[in-house]
Amino acid sequence: MSEPGTRLGGLTLCAIGVVMTGIPLVIGFGGPVTAISSLTSQTIGAPGGPGFAAGVGELVTQLYAVVGRPALVVFGVAFALTGGAKLRGNTLSARFSALVPVLAAGIVALSFGPAGLLSLTTRAIPPTVQSAVATVVVGSVVIPLVLASLQEDTLVLIVASTLLLAAGAVAPSSPVSLIVGTACGAGVVVTLWNLDTNTWQP
Repeated sequence: MSEPGTRLGGLTLCAIGVVMTGIPLVIGFGGPVTAISSLTSQTIGAPGGPGFAAGVGELVTQLYAVVGRPALVVFGVAFALTGGAKLRGNTLSARFSALVPVLAAGIVALSFGPAGLLSLTTRAIPPTVQSAVATVVVGSVVIPLVLASLQEDTLVLIVASTLLLAAGAVAPSSPVSLIVGTACGAGVVVTLWNLDTNTWQP
């Protein structure tokens, strides 16, 4: 049976993870993002005139779509799974961490909604969407890859390596998604290395 402190820490990580993954589900690639962009354009001071404010708003939107959204998904799923393991009094195993890419991909799919998913099948996928999806896949695969290396789980290591190579192959020509995704995954590893020492530190 898990210790009270472990259960509390697990519950906290789960709560943080749920909130982080919930934000991308509420704020999608369209609609609410456009509203945020418009609000930002109206409220930020415009030293260079209205065009400057509009540009800042567009920059915020793009940063959220390309960096913020994938980071929330990767961190949120990893935190939730780690918290779930701690609630059961266990450490996160390499094989359980292999669910991170699966759940992260599911969160991305859900964030589009039925109408959004249907529209993606009938028209070209915007580059921003391609980058965000590739970033989520790369970032989420880093976690089981590192954990499998630490726990010497050959099967998970092979599967994670294959997924990472596949994500790199289908990613847009720009290296941004690969760089940001790797940074997100590394950020999760560093964070959990300090928060969940029993799992990550050999």
